[in-house]
Amino acid sequence: MKFFLLITIFCTIFYFNRVDNTLTVEDKIYISKYTKNIQKINKNRTFEEEIEFIKNVQDVVLLRSPLNKPMPFDVLREPKDVYISRLGSCVERSRIIEKILRSFNFQVRHVSIYSTIQTKSKFISLITPNNPSHAVTEIRTLKGWIVIDSNYRWVAKKSNGQYLNLQEIQNINSTTNKIDWNERPIEPIFNHTFTYVYGLYSRHGKYYPPFNFIPDINWNEFLYNITEYLEYEI
Repeated sequence: MKFFLLITIFCTIFYFNRVDNTLTVEDKIYISKYTKNIQKINKNRTFEEEIEFIKNVQDVVLLRSPLNKPMPFDVLREPKDVYISRLGSCVERSRIIEKILRSFNFQVRHVSIYSTIQTKSKFISLITPNNPSHAVTEIRTLKGWIVIDSNYRWVAKKSNGQYLNLQEIQNINSTTNKIDWNERPIEPIFNHTFTYVYGLYSRHGKYYPPFNFIPDINWNEFLYNITEYLEYEI
């Protein structure tokens, strides 16, 4: 009985501390402000049209928050807040990019990347303060999941035209091979060994309500860490 009570308490705590990805009425109002000059995309789109639309979304978010200055802890960082403050780092920009893309019925997932160059360990990288990290987005396109950056107008594409997801980038970087990029990423983390976690928005819990010490996680996205691993192993 005590065990089930503890499990219930545990689940309740994490449920009320989850990152909510719901598009609110306020989100939709400000998303329309971001995208007012973007040519909309329809259901019968081509892959090339998807890529062009994605890059246009990156552009409008970067234009609205041009300074690489993160918002302070313990404040909201939704489309309205970034639009008004004009602040933003990879954390805020990826959030807005994802909400915009969701509003156009794209399937996206938030990803936190942590360098393993210094630690040589995935686990140590995750728990080491100030270890180099980056927040990005994977988006499901007509050609599968691909990585898009939050600080630059960059999409993960090799010189041969192949688009990459994070697992593919990680696998190449873990060998002696180097990626022959179509456009070399400005963020150095893509060119070295790293680990990554789907659905993790912060390790400290200060980016999203209720602003406490419990990590900011969206549990639906977090499940990709299991399903992607199983799919790869099988």
